[in-house]
Amino acid sequence: MKKYIAVLVENRPGVLARVASLFRRRGFNIDSLSVGTTERDDISRMTIVVNEDEKTVERADCCFVVLSVSWCS
Repeated sequence: MKKYIAVLVENRPGVLARVASLFRRRGFNIDSLSVGTTERDDISRMTIVVNEDEKTVERADCCFVVLSVSWCS
């Protein structure tokens, strides 16, 4: 089942590579990844689509806390 993960990240060089690497190291297959600006110049929004089950997606939640990335509602 496709799951959509939306996160807010700092708008700095290397953040996209870090997030993609996080998924790669844990064996996730990213179906789609897009990044766009927000109202704030220092924050970007990432939308990541993965074809994984709920339990696997919950594993990613723990990883984002380590990277200090916030979940969007």
